[in-house]
Amino acid sequence: MFAALLSRKPGRRPATLLSALLRDESGATAIEYALIAVLIAIAAIAGFQSLGNELLTTFSSVSSKMNDVNSRA
Repeated sequence: MFAALLSRKPGRRPATLLSALLRDESGATAIEYALIAVLIAIAAIAGFQSLGNELLTTFSSVSSKMNDVNSRA
């Protein structure tokens, strides 16, 4: 990304420098991978939250049934 800045010649116009920076795509791949990782993390968090709610319901039901059995004994 900074290759365009480092290769700047003394007589180079700022518009040429800007166009060189816009053409440089070396950081684009890293940003794409970061966006994919963020989307995967969001999906995982949503899935784990849903799973957690189902587990809470299941364990609450089991606990309630165990309390009923213990109260009869």
